[in-house]
Amino acid sequence: YEEAVSCLKTVGAARSPRGKAEVIKDCFRLISAAVAKSQGEGGEDVYIEADDLIPIVCCVVAAAKVPHIVAEASLCSELIGQDDRMGELGCHVATLQGATSVIM
Repeated sequence: YEEAVSCLKTVGAARSPRGKAEVIKDCFRLISAAVAKSQGEGGEDVYIEADDLIPIVCCVVAAAKVPHIVAEASLCSELIGQDDRMGELGCHVATLQGATSVIM
């Protein structure tokens, strides 16, 4: 999950809530790709159950050591649009918030 960790480390560099949310979305795509690779599947579209995803995200968040990750996730959650909040992007942000609450 090294690529996902590296990606998540850049969330602080994004200036807009949308940009931060896109970094989070990219991080989840990298997590999905790493899971697919570990399962021997070639594609990035792999189904990961929440019971499996939360521990992975917790490990990625812990390894990334992003300062103020809770605030970054909260900012994204509050300021992205309603359509994004109800879609894939919102799901990724909510999952990140859940993972940070487990760690903290």
